[in-house]
Amino acid sequence: MSFTEYLNRYRIDKACLLLLEDISVSECSFRCGFNHVPYFNKTFKKYIHQTPSEFIKQNRRL
Repeated sequence: MSFTEYLNRYRIDKACLLLLEDISVSECSFRCGFNHVPYFNKTFKKYIHQTPSEFIKQNRRL
């Protein structure tokens, strides 16, 4: 695993936690170090196999 892959995986793991705390996808993206939301969405889907919005719908507690 390259450093970039490791860093992206770490950031996406943190993003998952933030998304469960009722933070918007764009805010979560910036807090996790991604400067572009579309790149965040693409990277998120690569590692989690679903979009951030799908992840929120499946995992957020009401």
